[in-house]
Amino acid sequence: MIGKDIAKQIEKLLLNVCREYFHNNTPDLSFPEKIDLSLQVTREAKHGDLTSNIAMRLASYGKTSPAVIGEGVIAAFKEKIKGHL
Repeated sequence: MIGKDIAKQIEKLLLNVCREYFHNNTPDLSFPEKIDLSLQVTREAKHGDLTSNIAMRLASYGKTSPAVIGEGVIAAFKEKIKGHL
């Protein structure tokens, strides 16, 4: 189980990754000033440790599908943490 401190650090990193991804992939649009990541511990371990609705929230701003945003954010997040785990 992930502790609250670790979850907060991941949330901060995820927000930064989302901001970078959004800026790089939708340069004509501004990243929303306030956005709730809703980073939560999953109920079932088979779904991973944490879950977020960030792709759904950013899809409406970026005018693209949540799946495309989710895949892009995941790839950017993995790249950002490469070598740190």
